[in-house]
Amino acid sequence: MTLKKAFPYLFLLVFTLLIIVTHISINSFMPFIDDVIVLRIYGIQFILSILLYKISSLIHAKKKEQLGYVFLITTTLKTILFYILLSVVFFPNQKWEHNTKVFLVVQFLIYLGVDVFLTARLLNSNE
Repeated sequence: MTLKKAFPYLFLLVFTLLIIVTHISINSFMPFIDDVIVLRIYGIQFILSILLYKISSLIHAKKKEQLGYVFLITTTLKTILFYILLSVVFFPNQKWEHNTKVFLVVQFLIYLGVDVFLTARLLNSNE
């Protein structure tokens, strides 16, 4: 695998590690959510973003003009799957605190931005 093809995966890995370190640093001063849950949530977002990019790159190779629609569908499915995992696995039968909701929204928006960046990069490639 060349560096150009490995860039999205390396970017996601390095980005996720940086954001985890940043979060744990902030959480050590102002604890509001368990670090184990945080690591699992970032892990899920990392895996879902890799899957989304893999699906997008497969579609890009076959039908580049359909990539935008596929991105919308996969992002919607990612959102639904993420919400189901949160409500069933991580926070079952619990009322979410305001800090937890803010963390989840910010974290989701960060990964949505990364997904948009990688998809735009894929759309602008000449391959």
